[in-house]
Amino acid sequence: MTNHKDRASRKRKRAAIAACRARAAAAFSDHSRKANSPESNREQRQSAACTPCLDDSGFAREDDATSEYWDNFGIVEESLPGLSLETSVTTQPEEPIITGRRVVSLAHFVNAVRSLDDHSCPKLTERFALVKERRVGLWSELTFICSECQEIRKLTTDPVTEPTSLTDKANVGVNDAAVWAFMSIGSGHSQFEEAMAVMEIPAMSKGAFLRREESLGKCWKTVLFDQMIKAGKEEKKLAEEAGAFCEDGITPYITVIVDGGWSHRSHGHRYSANSGVAVIIGERTKKLLYLGVRNKLCSTCEHYSRTGKGKKDHVCYKNWNQSSGAMESDIIVEGFQRSVEMHGVEYRTFIGDGDSSVLHQILTKVEYGRFVKKRECANHVVKCYTTRLYGIAKETKGSSAFLSGPRIKRLKNGARKAIKHYANILRDVQGTAQKQRAQKADLTRQLAGDLINGPKHVFGCHDSCKDYFCDGTKGDNIYDGMPKVLQMKIVTAANIIAEKADRLVTDDTSNLAEAVMALVAKLSGGKQINRCQKGSYEHRCYGAGLSFQLGPQWHCTTSKAVTCKSPAAVLKRYASKKTAQKANKESLRRKLFEENGHQQHKRKESTVNDSMIHYGPNCQQPDMPPEQYAEKERAVLASLQVNEKQQMEIEKATRGQADNPTWHFERNMRLTASNFYAVCRRREWTPCDTLVKTLLYKKISPVPLLSMEDNRSVLHSGYTSKKWKLLCNLADYLFTQSTDSWRRRQTD
Repeated sequence: MTNHKDRASRKRKRAAIAACRARAAAAFSDHSRKANSPESNREQRQSAACTPCLDDSGFAREDDATSEYWDNFGIVEESLPGLSLETSVTTQPEEPIITGRRVVSLAHFVNAVRSLDDHSCPKLTERFALVKERRVGLWSELTFICSECQEIRKLTTDPVTEPTSLTDKANVGVNDAAVWAFMSIGSGHSQFEEAMAVMEIPAMSKGAFLRREESLGKCWKTVLFDQMIKAGKEEKKLAEEAGAFCEDGITPYITVIVDGGWSHRSHGHRYSANSGVAVIIGERTKKLLYLGVRNKLCSTCEHYSRTGKGKKDHVCYKNWNQSSGAMESDIIVEGFQRSVEMHGVEYRTFIGDGDSSVLHQILTKVEYGRFVKKRECANHVVKCYTTRLYGIAKETKGSSAFLSGPRIKRLKNGARKAIKHYANILRDVQGTAQKQRAQKADLTRQLAGDLINGPKHVFGCHDSCKDYFCDGTKGDNIYDGMPKVLQMKIVTAANIIAEKADRLVTDDTSNLAEAVMALVAKLSGGKQINRCQKGSYEHRCYGAGLSFQLGPQWHCTTSKAVTCKSPAAVLKRYASKKTAQKANKESLRRKLFEENGHQQHKRKESTVNDSMIHYGPNCQQPDMPPEQYAEKERAVLASLQVNEKQQMEIEKATRGQADNPTWHFERNMRLTASNFYAVCRRREWTPCDTLVKTLLYKKISPVPLLSMEDNRSVLHSGYTSKKWKLLCNLADYLFTQSTDSWRRRQTD
């Protein structure tokens, strides 16, 4: 019975303690919730009579009524456990209104901040507080409010309010300037977004970037067209001063430079670009007269065609549905057709690179096409000549010893030197037009002869060389000893370039057009990014045209033409700096030319051969595992073992020695008597890699071989030959004997 009463007493004690703790927790929870209310103190005082308090140590403290309550249960104060409650309240920190950095027009923003001081509030101590930021790309609008009078003020980071009009660019804001800058260095939204993220500046969306790119491209096109009209007037004036008039005696005619390019690199076989550009440049002014772009793709049209939805109104840049290879000729023909309309002149002569059917298209589609003549770009013709020679060296068996890289380079330099020589003579010709034509015809014949004679000169035959072309050095003549097939192919390549002598005698180049193509590649990201889907490539082509037309000042001139305002001082300083650098570079080049003339600078020694062992297929590779090496060794040794029948087959297959490739192969697989001494005398600690490479990859000069072949009949005249060529040792299969022949003195 006593144990039962004790258990009931302990149970009641535990229940009382739990009820006390619950009341205390509820009281402190209510206190925390109402801490900021006006009635919180009064409510806490009312609840103090029924809830325990905390002493300085943080434990629950009981008043007299509570103690009396516990005494009824026989519980003393010391027997109660301590009750610990946390009084701190966790609050979420407020998120700041502005994070990161911003692009700010400093003078405008400072003046705007100062305007906040002009505030007539009853309480002079009150100030404006920032409550909101509205962003449009890089532009921000900050909203301030006075906590007393509730007056609202708005400040902007740039004086040009965003969003700006996409149709009228009277003002170029910070977003337009950013897109302009990234377009001019060949970057797009991805690069822009990454750069802004690194600088902790919020960037505009891709759609906003593309919309501004489109509006800027239209502005650039308008400015470029005006500049081309201006250049056409200059070209026409110079033609009239030179007396170059057509048959009607009214319309002047001029010479132009033409070229085209694609949106991606073809590498000589991939002619499938979605966009292409072509230009026409005046020879006298060296400025653009026409620039056109062809696009085979519109991403918006493709999207709606693929999804089957109705097309929405949009600017479609697709203007071509034929092959990519025909883009260049079509643009140039269009420029010829509009020459009289745009500039009041006819393009009677054009300089091109010869890699498209431009001339044929002009003759058939241009009204005055029958009068148009073409002059070849000397650089491209010589380049094609060099490419053809490398192709001959690659495809012709046994040509590496004759048509080597250095000899091909000499052939190229000789052709270029001959063209330049006769062009200089032609420029100095004076007299009537008939006399000049006769002199030009004579120089053309001489140039053709020298171009054909180029291979003979390089290979040692100087019978037809002229003084300007040959310094009289007489080396070994290997021209007649060349394989006839190789000789015929080289002569054919020389004849192809000689047939164009009448178009090469003036030594013209299309370097100006190539400069435009280089600028197009720069603004389009090096032809590595597809910008042909929504007109981006076309916009950047117009920017490249402005850069070529106006030089380093193109940003300033274009900005002033668009906004009708003078550009900022920072942009002017940059343009002036680049203009001065360009002038200094040209002055230095002119000075060096006056001092050295046509003398070529000494080139650095080529390191191509040294680089081959460090990069490419011939670089050093890791050693194979020992197990794999042992297996390969056993396989090679087994393949070298021969019997008497195989010995005779190898002997027959290797007759002819150096003229027989099988002889070279079998000789490299075994050790001959002539090389045995070098192997035996090698010390154990000497590396063997150099010796192995010497035995396997000997460089054989063709001159000693030719001398030996010329005297072979004399050597054999006193001997009777039995032509045993390569005999393999049956016992020691690693060794072989290579003899020219076994001979004995002929006896009568």
